[in-house]
Amino acid sequence: MNKTTMLLPTAGMNATQYYDDGAFTEKFGNVFLYRIIIAKVVGLFSAVGSAYIIYSLLASNTKDTATVRHSRQRKKMRNTFDRLLLCMCASDFLSSTSIFLGSWAVPASPPIEYGSEGLSEYWDVIHPNAVGTTGTCTAQGFILHLGMVASILYTGCIAVSSLLQIDRKSTRLN
Repeated sequence: MNKTTMLLPTAGMNATQYYDDGAFTEKFGNVFLYRIIIAKVVGLFSAVGSAYIIYSLLASNTKDTATVRHSRQRKKMRNTFDRLLLCMCASDFLSSTSIFLGSWAVPASPPIEYGSEGLSEYWDVIHPNAVGTTGTCTAQGFILHLGMVASILYTGCIAVSSLLQIDRKSTRLN
């Protein structure tokens, strides 16, 4: 067989035969590493952006006295949009941090289910940065999905709130 046909499994070839020929590592070795690097960079930028928005909503940058600063902050957070944006950014911060820490939360050794398929030797190729346990993987997955679902719901709430504010202003004009 030439190298081109080795990269695709043929009929009657089980997974162990396909992966034992070295085709998997040859074709996908660096792909998993690049995917991890991209996810970490994007997750870090998203977490930093969300943290900055949270900081700008909660902190006042003025050099006024403490009472004036406190009153501006309270006035800013009375707005429904600001409160929804704060919650959305907090949930996005959770999911972004989870994406950034994701490859480290994967168990260092494969779960028992992978040993029966004959793929446990390739765990290091698929998950090169895995140092976690099953518990860290479960916690990371829970936080990731919680943050993503909450972010989607808060985005919907912002859209509905904006629609209602626009509709209310248009009915006042008529």
